[in-house]
Amino acid sequence: MNSLLFEPWIGPEYGQSKYGRLLIVGESHYFLRPEYDYLNYTKKVIGGLGNSKEEDNNFYIKVGKIFKPDNYLDIWPKVAFANAIQYPYQQSRADILPEHYKTVEPAIREYLERTRPSKMIVFSMGIWRDGLPPVITWGNPVENLEDPIFKRRSNVWKFEYKDGACYGIGIHHPSSIQPPFNPDEWRPLIEAFLKRQYE
Repeated sequence: MNSLLFEPWIGPEYGQSKYGRLLIVGESHYFLRPEYDYLNYTKKVIGGLGNSKEEDNNFYIKVGKIFKPDNYLDIWPKVAFANAIQYPYQQSRADILPEHYKTVEPAIREYLERTRPSKMIVFSMGIWRDGLPPVITWGNPVENLEDPIFKRRSNVWKFEYKDGACYGIGIHHPSSIQPPFNPDEWRPLIEAFLKRQYE
């Protein structure tokens, strides 16, 4: 079954760095110019980061700075990445309709099967709350995490896929303004999650 409009990016060093098999999930793609190959668009965007730094989306810059503050490009060859919503928006900050959220659960499930991660970070509280609801039968809550410095917190879930499982957390979207997203303030929570040994 293919639930994907957008295929995931799988970096050439995926599973070979200190991050292990880490899947990063964003919210959605939007298009300011015509695009004729949605399927490979995510791969094109991530593979092209750094070619023209003034055109790199702020999302990828802020996420990258969580992992290495002085080089946002360092993380992307080492992880898998996908956007959760399988709908091509025509502008940023577009309204997410209920039918768009309905594409998230089957897409995430397929991304897990394709990338087989051990951990997943979802950079969107909307996706975490509304796209991956607590009623799913293939996920269960594990624990709550809070960093003692900035008091950023998230709940950890275990997500099962065929012959495997991964542990995931959801945090604010890097474009969020309530509160404004600061990579330095989210780094301790992300580092604590990545250091945790589950099972």
